[in-house]
Amino acid sequence: MKRSVIAQATAATVAAVLCLAAAPSATGDGPWRPTFEVAKEAAKESRKDILVYLYSPRASLCVEMRNDVLTPAYVAELTRSFELVEIDVFENNEVVDRIAPLIVKFPVILILHASGEQKLILKDMKETSEWKGELDRLLREAKVKSPLVAPTYATESIDELLAKARSHMMAKRVDEAKDMYLRVLTRDPGEIRALHNLAIIQAIKEEYQTAAQYFALCAQYQPDDKQVQASLERARKLVTLFRDAGAAQDAKDYAKSEALYKEALTMVKHSVKAYRGLANCYEAQQRFPDALEQLEAAAKVAPKDETLKKDVERVKALVGQ
Repeated sequence: MKRSVIAQATAATVAAVLCLAAAPSATGDGPWRPTFEVAKEAAKESRKDILVYLYSPRASLCVEMRNDVLTPAYVAELTRSFELVEIDVFENNEVVDRIAPLIVKFPVILILHASGEQKLILKDMKETSEWKGELDRLLREAKVKSPLVAPTYATESIDELLAKARSHMMAKRVDEAKDMYLRVLTRDPGEIRALHNLAIIQAIKEEYQTAAQYFALCAQYQPDDKQVQASLERARKLVTLFRDAGAAQDAKDYAKSEALYKEALTMVKHSVKAYRGLANCYEAQQRFPDALEQLEAAAKVAPKDETLKKDVERVKALVGQ
């Protein structure tokens, strides 16, 4: 596979967001899956549970875990029973908030079903020997079930999956394309075309932090690619803007929150995420006509969003329309 090749954007609307990305994730090297999404997709095919290792690079126990427990040989043993993914809690807080809300002390190990549903959690152990003992127990108990019928895509080649993904992208079926690209990465975690187009898809969906994981992986394979680096820097700025805007609103600093959301709109024209943020900011100040204006702008961009439709009608009632 030529990893130096980056796929061209497959439609004008896709090309328009090529400059978007966000912060990096765990490396995905060796047996570790490159992202949580890829681990979930791989689990569908392998029928294994997912082992998610949540770590802080600043925590001394996490460093000890890496050196004393999660050695290459032991990780190789774990891959026989689990799909593995490691997540830096500082770089991937959106994923952490989704799968392990309210957890503030790390390391943590989650065992999930292929669906992503939590099976058990390991936490609050102070010694690496305790962690090793629990992992040994899980290995003894784990039984990999052979599927009675292999998924149909298991027999498809990477080129066939990429071709299907391109067809979906051309037809603007981004969710279907995303599924195909994730399947590709279960075969080859470094397939640059899949990584790059997944980053584009996540940017289209305004899931900037997840997009970052894929752009960051692209950057690992193509560190001299200025376009990828620019995308990464720009999206990091967007991630920061949305995070700080939300924090300012929570602190009731509405002027700051409004300014940050408006700055995001200068970077991503017609951002539903920014329109929603401004609407929430205005509604908190009882500026209902302004809130309605932002919601209606968002609804024009996402006319099939049922939640938006309900919010528009709700705020119209507050305005008196």
